[in-house]
Amino acid sequence: MSDAKRNSMVRHAIKNLRDKAPVVRENAVEFLIDIGTPAINIILQSIKEEEDPIFLKCLAKVFGVVGDSIATEPLIKLLYENNWWVRCVAAESLGKVKDDRAVDDLIHVLEIDRSWSVRRNSAWALGEIADSRATSALINTLKDGTGGVREGAAYALGKIGDATAVDALIVSLRDEKANVRGDAAWALGEIGDHKSVQPLIHALTDMNWWVRSAATFSLEKLGDIRAVKPLILALKDLDFHVRDGAAKALETLTGVCFQDTALFSTTSPVFTPLKQLTGISFGERYNKWNRWWKKQY
Repeated sequence: MSDAKRNSMVRHAIKNLRDKAPVVRENAVEFLIDIGTPAINIILQSIKEEEDPIFLKCLAKVFGVVGDSIATEPLIKLLYENNWWVRCVAAESLGKVKDDRAVDDLIHVLEIDRSWSVRRNSAWALGEIADSRATSALINTLKDGTGGVREGAAYALGKIGDATAVDALIVSLRDEKANVRGDAAWALGEIGDHKSVQPLIHALTDMNWWVRSAATFSLEKLGDIRAVKPLILALKDLDFHVRDGAAKALETLTGVCFQDTALFSTTSPVFTPLKQLTGISFGERYNKWNRWWKKQY
């Protein structure tokens, strides 16, 4: 296809973004996404001062999926549109573009936007960009009045990995919303501060399976021997995801992390990775894990 033919088709697709029929707009969006960066260049020349919110939402989606940083400035401008839907898609798209030039504006929107959906997507986007400048604002957002926004903030803090967020995330393990507690548990594992070991052990008894499962994941990443006995108990959990996570964590802890602890001498059989010690993995078999653990003391 020649450039002239392609550009003509792009302009026609841009026109279709203003069509009243959703299917026409959706097909136009998909076509422009397939064209990629050349389409964005033409789109940027086609935007008028006053545009319909549905058209702007479609543009934001195209910008985000294509992921080219030349769309960063137009997307930042869309963060301040009157229509909350446009702002919401713009924030999400900035997270996909991952250009750190958007950090300050996303923080501003996170702090002042009246729409919880926009705040949630702004938090998510800041996590995808993973710039530590956002840490303080995201910590404050853990106190937002809407659970979905707090969940987004916890996720973002895990992606950024700044240890200054640990104390606030530990508090979020007691959030009234299970999704917030679960993302906080996951985030603590991503950050990797051993201050969170005991709170995560406590999270193994949370009423929600996702929180307990996230705690097993994070305790595996932290690799602290204090988690072994609680993880053995977690093998009796009613939920498969929790039992599976506990089994994987135990294999990691007993096969690797014990080598680095003073609780066991280098002559102990525990110094040998568990699979080599037993010839098999205990998996989720609670009784075998429990008998093995008791023998160590």
